[in-house]
Amino acid sequence: MAACYKQGGAMKILQINEIRKAYFLKAFGREPEDMLIISMGACNYNCPYCKRDGQFKGNGNSILNAYDVAMDEIFGVIDKHITAGHRIRLSGGDPCMFPAESLQIAKYCMDKHGQKISLAHNGSSPALFRSLLPYLDYVAIDFKGATPEEIARRSNTPVNPASIANIMQIIGMCQHAGVLVDVRTVIFGDSNMNDLDSIGHKLSAYNNVFWTLRKYNPVIGCDFLPAENDIRVMADRLSNTYNIPVGYRDKWTECNFYISYQFCA
Repeated sequence: MAACYKQGGAMKILQINEIRKAYFLKAFGREPEDMLIISMGACNYNCPYCKRDGQFKGNGNSILNAYDVAMDEIFGVIDKHITAGHRIRLSGGDPCMFPAESLQIAKYCMDKHGQKISLAHNGSSPALFRSLLPYLDYVAIDFKGATPEEIARRSNTPVNPASIANIMQIIGMCQHAGVLVDVRTVIFGDSNMNDLDSIGHKLSAYNNVFWTLRKYNPVIGCDFLPAENDIRVMADRLSNTYNIPVGYRDKWTECNFYISYQFCA
């Protein structure tokens, strides 16, 4: 095989041994599969509730607890996990901080193993998707709020007027390329139903979309409050209204993943 990736080099990593299941695939008639999560160690957002402490940064948006891992070591881990039947998912932090390395990994998985990758992204970089699109099977995209101002508030970053347009552009590119999209929205105590309806209306234009509602669990130092209403009921209402599969995740690990009943095969 002709090498399409550079030998040597290193990348900031948070962890490279987490296994998580892609439950949302069930709504599209696919068996949920295990993913190896490669968590990259920098992010352009500062979400105060980040599960990987991405709000604590050093220079260049590098997350404080990130460490350098040689690319050759990363490729070795990838070989092991693809052989074990796992899909490779690039996550974060956020892969948009490592576009060259993300493309390098995607090409490696395709050229050596014939496998497309998965990607988890905060929705800020259509350019990242233009680069990776031929190598993607399915992705997860954050839709943190219905307006640029709400996305800025939840991510603790300056308002980007193009933030909604960026998300919709990414989803559109994925639909055109046949890439499934798991759209993720965290539900807080002050989440507005009208805002969720606005997101649902936008998503209803696409047939490659699953919408995961995530329950916010309190994080020390974060002022957001958890939701008190039944998010499963919310998921069913949104799914019925907009005719899209909607699910609910109550926590990151060992979660009870719920899929709206009309899309649960």
